[in-house]
Amino acid sequence: MYEREIARQAMHITALFRRIIHQNAAPPEDSSVTVQGYGRMLKVLSLHGPMKQTELAERLDIRPQSLTVAMTKLETAGLVTRTRDGKDRRQVMVEITEEGRRHSEKIEANRSRAAEELLAGLSEDEKETVFRLLEKVLAYHKET
Repeated sequence: MYEREIARQAMHITALFRRIIHQNAAPPEDSSVTVQGYGRMLKVLSLHGPMKQTELAERLDIRPQSLTVAMTKLETAGLVTRTRDGKDRRQVMVEITEEGRRHSEKIEANRSRAAEELLAGLSEDEKETVFRLLEKVLAYHKET
């Protein structure tokens, strides 16, 4: 009965969260390179260190061709470096740069501020309830 309404509200919340993030985002230092939307890639590299580009694509669940386009933009912006694997020249290793780490930290701080703003109308108990329910939904779909 509520499934369609919940789905509709989830889409509205996602759009609102993105709008808040974009409103709070600092303007890019170099406007000639757009790296908006690649925060997740930087976060994975920041957390897990250098990895093969194919492994990064698998972790992010995106096509390797799409990742290649993104990596070119991130490399041009100085946020990642790519090198050929010394053992297998067919493989490309990707590593986040210090500038990429700083950029990733700014993105994470902006997301935290946006989450606080988004959930400002809820009590701590209500936030906990929402969190537990969303975890349950995600856990169900991880298993299937």
